[in-house]
Amino acid sequence: MKEVVSEFNYILTDLDGTLIEMDEMKFANEYFKMLQDHMKDYLNPENLFYTIMSCIEEITKNPDGKTSNYDRFFDVLLRKLGFEDKKTLLEQKFTEFYKKEFPKLSVLAKPNRELVEFLRELRKEGKGLILATNPVFPEIAILERLSWSGMKPEEFLLITHMENSRYCKPDTRYFKEICEKLSAKPEECLMIGNDSHYDSTCEEIGIKYVDVRDLV
Repeated sequence: MKEVVSEFNYILTDLDGTLIEMDEMKFANEYFKMLQDHMKDYLNPENLFYTIMSCIEEITKNPDGKTSNYDRFFDVLLRKLGFEDKKTLLEQKFTEFYKKEFPKLSVLAKPNRELVEFLRELRKEGKGLILATNPVFPEIAILERLSWSGMKPEEFLLITHMENSRYCKPDTRYFKEICEKLSAKPEECLMIGNDSHYDSTCEEIGIKYVDVRDLV
């Protein structure tokens, strides 16, 4: 299977469950506990999980093709909370959380060292690496999570995050947008992931999908 991967010019890789290994349910539980505590003076902690998840569902199912996921997320969040006049405040509080609290979650993750080494070998061969993680986190959070793998941002041609993406997985337009940014044809690209629901939809536009468990 590794020989198949090396036939492509661009290698897209997922993050959670692919580049880093973790109990995703435990991670989500700890993440929301910490976020609830950090935002308790501004948001109702009892409803925070459902509010944020409903915002992510909204931006995933109803993209407009023009607005970034970041701006749409905050537009939906502020509308649900009735905080239209407090965008700057909430943005500051979320950024503060990702800088000060979010890194503590690194203890729940470990790098997939075999995949990291394989990707670095491919990069030495001239392959372009793309961190194609679902862009439902802001850049600051995705770069922090990437660091848990031991890889660095400069090793990638493109890292998708809320601010630079207009679609989310499993929408095929997420993968089309990546190809457009790379000026690459889908058949030049291969996607490595661990979740067929979110990752394998790339095949609908001609990008080959490989499950990470078949590689490592």
